[in-house]
Amino acid sequence: MNTSELFSLIPLMMVGGGILILIPVAAWKRNFQLAFAISTTTIIFDLAFIFIKGSCIKVDRASMLFKTDACALFFIGFFAFLALGVLLISYEYLKNFPGNKEEFLILILLGTLGGMVLAASNHFASFFLGLEILSVSLYGLIAYFGRQPHLEAGVKYLILASASSAFLLFGVALNYAQCGRLIFSGYGLPLIFVGLFFKLALVPFHLWTADVYEGAPAPVTAFIASISKGAVGVFLLRYIAQGSMNSQLVWITIAIVAIASMFVGNACALLQNNIKRILAYSSIAHIGYMMVIIYLFKNYGDVGGIRLSSIMFFYLIIYTLTNLGTFGIITAYSRWNQEMASLDDYRGLYWKQPVSAMFFTIFLFSLAGMPLTAGFVGKFLIFSAGIWSQCWWLLLILVVNSVVGLYYYLRIILTMSQEAEGRLVPLPVRLPVPLLISLGLMLSAILYLGIRPDSLLHWIQYFSQSLYSR
Repeated sequence: MNTSELFSLIPLMMVGGGILILIPVAAWKRNFQLAFAISTTTIIFDLAFIFIKGSCIKVDRASMLFKTDACALFFIGFFAFLALGVLLISYEYLKNFPGNKEEFLILILLGTLGGMVLAASNHFASFFLGLEILSVSLYGLIAYFGRQPHLEAGVKYLILASASSAFLLFGVALNYAQCGRLIFSGYGLPLIFVGLFFKLALVPFHLWTADVYEGAPAPVTAFIASISKGAVGVFLLRYIAQGSMNSQLVWITIAIVAIASMFVGNACALLQNNIKRILAYSSIAHIGYMMVIIYLFKNYGDVGGIRLSSIMFFYLIIYTLTNLGTFGIITAYSRWNQEMASLDDYRGLYWKQPVSAMFFTIFLFSLAGMPLTAGFVGKFLIFSAGIWSQCWWLLLILVVNSVVGLYYYLRIILTMSQEAEGRLVPLPVRLPVPLLISLGLMLSAILYLGIRPDSLLHWIQYFSQSLYSR
């Protein structure tokens, strides 16, 4: 590996270096504020390096394992931004935990590193390495606080994720048997899709989602809904763009999975009274919407001058940003030993904490696809792609499910506007500063992209070209 190739991997090495610093610091002296400062500084320096020096990276391929093209660098930076948000919303949640807190921050950085490796993967060896780094960190994060709901959710995720990894590895083995190399191709595709669809919580591999979302600590749920799903989504699109997808059965499978995910996700969300479970099932539907874009890859590379890959990346970005903000509000009113996730817990929020309620409402509006939010632009782009492609039957299903999804988001908003009927909801007087900074960043991004989506679409159009080069 020459100097240029090594230079291109600095964004990954900086996060790895931060982990290596944190481990001895935590072992030498237990100091949560110091560990938090090291974690956030690592992420900020990583973001600064990508922003300032990213254009100086002259190689698209650091080795046979990694691509450090514009697409990979963008999402490495984006996952660093999401990780900073997760760290900020976790601060108050962790502060009153009586046990050791420093390992939680190490696991957050480790999971972020796994997501970054996935974003840059160009080989099944690096892909599986990134996936397992991400998964192993989640096993620890979900069960970190040791309460019964956390342990139950952690064990469920451990068993099911291990099973899905076994299927995925078998698919990779079939690919190797056919090609003699671990390059991306269409061999072993059904088994590889089992592993990827499990991570994305697509039907029929979605059964873990609601239980894990509900049982995991609120900031961990935010991590799963943003960095974890975002990283696998980026890899899936890179794999489809570079792999061989000539089988008609593959596209039929993608269409069936998309339709089933939209219907199952929205139908189950209607029946829930726990906000984390509502958002878990809505996430299944949202990934189903993204699979509609992937299905259109069957016959089209772009629609109306916009690449389909750009539309999916845009939707993935605004979906993860919105989810992080939504779970940030839930984290604000939760503690390690008490989750505020029931609908009744938020009854009267508009009257007690109008600022928090306003934040929550805008995030929910974005998930519902309401105008002047980034979520509306994402839905509009999918509808436009469906109309341009004349895929009317799939577009009709998408419209029906979007209308159904609007109901349960409005249900949460209406609950917040109702009077609390005399019961005191244990809400903090004001939001902590780190959490407020994180929520402000997410809210600003969602509103800005709802008004000026072209600013992001321009960059996505540029770097998505690199997806199709081997």
